[in-house]
Amino acid sequence: MWFRLMRRWQNKAAIADSTQLRSPKQTQLACLQRDTARILALTCFLYVQAPMVSANDRLVQVGDFFHEYSQLGAVAYTYWNHGFEGALGCLAGSIVNNEATRVLKREINQPRPNGGDLGMPSGHTSRVASSFGCLLGQEGFTAPTIAMGAATAITAYSRVEGNYHTPEQVLAGAILGTTLGYLGTQHLYVSPSEISVTMPVGGNSDSGGPQVTMEARKSLIDFANNR
Repeated sequence: MWFRLMRRWQNKAAIADSTQLRSPKQTQLACLQRDTARILALTCFLYVQAPMVSANDRLVQVGDFFHEYSQLGAVAYTYWNHGFEGALGCLAGSIVNNEATRVLKREINQPRPNGGDLGMPSGHTSRVASSFGCLLGQEGFTAPTIAMGAATAITAYSRVEGNYHTPEQVLAGAILGTTLGYLGTQHLYVSPSEISVTMPVGGNSDSGGPQVTMEARKSLIDFANNR
């Protein structure tokens, strides 16, 4: 049932895209709707794969999946949009995060709620959060970034519900991962103030000088951020 609902939601967005011209804000909202549908569908799929275990165990398995593959997905996404240089920055942020998490775990050696050790910070949360930071650094709060943020929140929640970490431990992992991931790719982001136009775009103003419409300016910024 979940998959049918998610598919119907995605199909409605696709039909709307093909039948009408959207404004930039409407297009971004449609992308957010599709990415949210995809991550919800993936979460539901992973959640129902182990019907013989408890709900908490299934939630932990979802978090484990994001822990294993989020960084790979972030590096691939960055390579697709920014080439080798961008992917290298995202990969560097991920590696530094993983090593920093390992060192902090050993040095702090805070106990876990289940009686284990090496609880601070949460490694699962920091890995997924570094992927969120990687996307946040290169393009700000776009639909893929928000989707990765949702994956980070799900992972953090699963670690607390599974009794592997305290809320403080997952919060520390989220801050650490987001910061280091962001630092790896923030040089790729192009702000609106960095876009300069040296030739008329969109016609001339009444004074005879070049005039750039808001739509053209946004297109230039989007192109620069996804070059």
